[in-house]
Amino acid sequence: MTRIHSHWSAALVAFAGIAGAAGVVLAALAAHHTQNSGMVAAANILLIHAAAAVAIAAWARTRQRPTIACIVGTGLLLGASIFAAAVALPALGVMPAIPRAAPAGGMIMICAWIGIALVAIRD
Repeated sequence: MTRIHSHWSAALVAFAGIAGAAGVVLAALAAHHTQNSGMVAAANILLIHAAAAVAIAAWARTRQRPTIACIVGTGLLLGASIFAAAVALPALGVMPAIPRAAPAGGMIMICAWIGIALVAIRD
């Protein structure tokens, strides 16, 4: 593993930690304040994809060519963050809804999951 990949996978884990923490915050807000199903969905998406990104970062460290694994891990977190922000921020009244942001985040996550499958098949 090259130095850049080592830094990339470490950054991926750090970003996953932030996403996981945001997921816990959204779950708490959904449980105690808003009772909004969109908030629950946003929390679940962040928590699940944060855990997956940590696993992908660890997997990338075992690969001879970790670039694609790092890319798909980054894509998972990027898509989850876009989706969660698009759902949670309007529910909290922080900002108006951004049209097509949630589906765009979802599509990024879908592409990243397919990328993970392709990387695994390629090995």
